[in-house]
Amino acid sequence: MFEDIETHKKLSKWIIGTFTACILIYLGIRHISHVADAVMWLKDLLNPLLIGLILALFLNVPLGVIERHLFPKHPTSRKTKMRRPLAILLSFILVIGVFVGVAFLVIPELIDAVSIVISSLTNGLDQLVAFESTADYSKIPFGEQLSQIDIDFLELKDNLNEWLNQLGTTIMDTAASAFGSVVATA
Repeated sequence: MFEDIETHKKLSKWIIGTFTACILIYLGIRHISHVADAVMWLKDLLNPLLIGLILALFLNVPLGVIERHLFPKHPTSRKTKMRRPLAILLSFILVIGVFVGVAFLVIPELIDAVSIVISSLTNGLDQLVAFESTADYSKIPFGEQLSQIDIDFLELKDNLNEWLNQLGTTIMDTAASAFGSVVATA
């Protein structure tokens, strides 16, 4: 049937590979909780490595510059031994200072932007409440159907405020956790 042995080998490998992939997909779906546990274990295992890699990337550039300019004249063996640890410490302080400085510039602007959005949403909901109470539905298309829709805009406003407060708390907790894990691994 097959004239060429190579074609026969390629077809056999393809069939075996497809069959194996189907079995693995079936087993993965059947035991999805175990697969999820394995992925979370792997994530937890690689998380410190990833944080260390990111820190190394951020610290490498200032480290090289600081190390070159630290004790350039009259190097002694003691100064040479102190050069690398001192450069690491200084670059770490520099990078943290840059991040803190950027945070102090960005976070207030972000808070202002979020407060403007919240204010606009609450004003819009207040206007919808006022419009709903004064609207003459008989003069607009589909007015009869619109008048039958009952939306409590004040409850919607309260729910929106509650959701935004929860979102703000979640964001602050996540930022604090991320900063804490970076400090803990450093």
